[in-house]
Amino acid sequence: MPEPRSRFRELARELRPHIVWDAIKLLFALGLAGMITVGVGIFQWSRHHFDLLFLFSVFICSAAMLTSAAVLKTRKGGNGDLKKRTRRIANERLLLVSEETILRPELRPYVVPVKYTRLPNLPVLGLETANDGESTAYQVTIPDVKMGTSTINFQADCPRLTKDDEHVYWRVLIQVDTGSVTTGNDLAREMTRQGVGQVEVAINYDDRDHRYATIFELQRNVLASDTGGISIGPMRQVLIEDRPENKTPPVPADAPELVLDYNYSDQVPWSHEVPSPDKPIIVKNVTPGRNAFNVTIRPLVTADGTAEFTPSLVSCIEGGNQAEFNARVEGITLPIRNQLVDLLIKSYKEDNPDYDMTRDLFGPKSFTVTIEYEDSSGHNRYAADCEITYTKWHNKTHPGKHRIRKIT
Repeated sequence: MPEPRSRFRELARELRPHIVWDAIKLLFALGLAGMITVGVGIFQWSRHHFDLLFLFSVFICSAAMLTSAAVLKTRKGGNGDLKKRTRRIANERLLLVSEETILRPELRPYVVPVKYTRLPNLPVLGLETANDGESTAYQVTIPDVKMGTSTINFQADCPRLTKDDEHVYWRVLIQVDTGSVTTGNDLAREMTRQGVGQVEVAINYDDRDHRYATIFELQRNVLASDTGGISIGPMRQVLIEDRPENKTPPVPADAPELVLDYNYSDQVPWSHEVPSPDKPIIVKNVTPGRNAFNVTIRPLVTADGTAEFTPSLVSCIEGGNQAEFNARVEGITLPIRNQLVDLLIKSYKEDNPDYDMTRDLFGPKSFTVTIEYEDSSGHNRYAADCEITYTKWHNKTHPGKHRIRKIT
């Protein structure tokens, strides 16, 4: 822990430029007020009516108004519309690939940090993000950030983000070296404790063909009191993957496309009802006009058990429609229809010798559920490999990537 004197010196160094500039503006305002008072005094002298008390009042009022105007101008220019300023900076950046600068494609996602702010319906600070690009961003994640002996974890579910969607808010958790966890409210304090002025953060996302990262800085700023002493620093976009094996395989032209939808979390905004893990798994046919026949979900086999899905067969899911399934797990006796979350919970093992809180408690685990079905000809059979991710913290479960393939 730094000594109180060293912390005071560090704070003084950060405040010195602002204090000097504020002192100059104050002296300028006092000088201008003095000039106004002298002008009024000359006018009174010409009228043979010289009132010192009135002149003193003129000086005080002038100085107060000029100083207030300077302060308001500084605040307006310093803060401004943070969202517009951040997006303007983001739109001026170029895409960096292998240390070379190239022009960005016209249609590409660009997820940017908007500001560090208070989360809706929660008394904690976190990160607000938005998609400024012209195409949809998929699988938006923020990896953990190492800061000295502490680790910063960003939590949100964002499998898909368009330019017109509402902004995504990321909850910030800080795991300190003592093993305890604190919220984003203490980020500036922890940065001071670690002797860090800024940390570099990456937002990862893809457009099905490429994987991008927006690199930016969270900076400690003692003047940003409304955002917990944290502000957004410079940012840039980089291309981190562009290999054919990383691209999502195209859907066969004549195949219906089925996707799996199941979202659950223990964390609920105060204005919402408490969710139930018993809600069914939804299988959607997202190709209007192309029906899927003889739809089944293959058993999900894990190291902690096997989930069998019912009904075992759905004769048809018409294009644009959906069907409901439930998971049954042998050995789980809870009186609920869908036991999928209970199976995923068993994957969390705190007594594991290799247990790591950041990875096992806050990190997502991936599971693949395979849906098999036929097209209208009855001769072509397909499989939809659908990813489900599970995070122990708040038992968050949501769909991930999926791919359609033809099988024999």
